Amino acid sequence: MIGKKVLNSKPASLNDVIEILSEIPEEEIEFEQSKALDYAKKFVKIDKKKEREKIEKLINEIPKINEEKAIKLVEILPKDEDSVRAIFSKEIYTLTEEEVKKILEILKE
Repeated sequence: MIGKKVLNSKPASLNDVIEILSEIPEEEIEFEQSKALDYAKKFVKIDKKKEREKIEKLINEIPKINEEKAIKLVEILPKDEDSVRAIFSKEIYTLTEEEVKKILEILKE
């Protein structure tokens, strides 16, 4: 990886990581990439289609949520309000009670 420049950067979900790294031939995959692929396969919770639907719905229905936070929410799938608030604890804004409930509702679908 040393000496290569970044051509494109965007948030990636675990399903995206699996898809991207699975395209690399096994004999060409580097150690770090192999570990990232193993991690992604171990901790992914939902399939790519459902994941993408939930991410889009979160972004469209709750204006405060960007793609990075939506991906994090879908990867963790918090079960209660405190867990949702923990994800947003470092943000300069706070979520309203309705927004937290809406997030949990979308994630439970």
